[in-house]
Amino acid sequence: MAAPDDPTDATYATRIPADISRPDRLLGPFTARQTAILAAAAAVLYGGWWATRAFMAPLAYAALAAPIAGAVAALALGHREDIGLDRFLLAALTHTRTPKRRVHAPEGVPPLPAIVPTRWAKAAGPPPAAMHMPYGGITPEGALDLGNAGSAAMARCSTVNFELRSAAEQQGLTAAFARWLNSLTGPTQLLVRSH
Repeated sequence: MAAPDDPTDATYATRIPADISRPDRLLGPFTARQTAILAAAAAVLYGGWWATRAFMAPLAYAALAAPIAGAVAALALGHREDIGLDRFLLAALTHTRTPKRRVHAPEGVPPLPAIVPTRWAKAAGPPPAAMHMPYGGITPEGALDLGNAGSAAMARCSTVNFELRSAAEQQGLTAAFARWLNSLTGPTQLLVRSH
């Protein structure tokens, strides 16, 4: 049996942040994006007050500007599913503007033949758009070449029985995982499934 002060049997804790992709706080609890949105809204509202101060009472302007300020604050500070509402709104606008039907056609989508009646073409809706895949090929190592965005790879890992290992083995596994997390230079997604 090992002595209590034996360093090989000591259990060490390795801190792994729960949210490694959390943006840095710039001004108090606000991120740079939130600070920029709130500062721009404050500048616009102040400019509006400056332009209308000659013919509008300050309380009337405050009553008109309060809903706008509240909406901007909700947009800047709110979030849904860990996505800021400003990014969520931008993603929704992008989604509404992109074509919904896409086909793999690197050479482009040919028009409908002239034999198709005009009313059938109108009933079919807009023609599908060509789908452009965001990768340039597959490298010999099996990673997707994403061009300027780098590369992407997928790995499937089996489970590790952590509880049945000794304290030194648990420490080694945790330290290896922490080193891997610290070595990441791009976004990574971990999917954990339990059967």
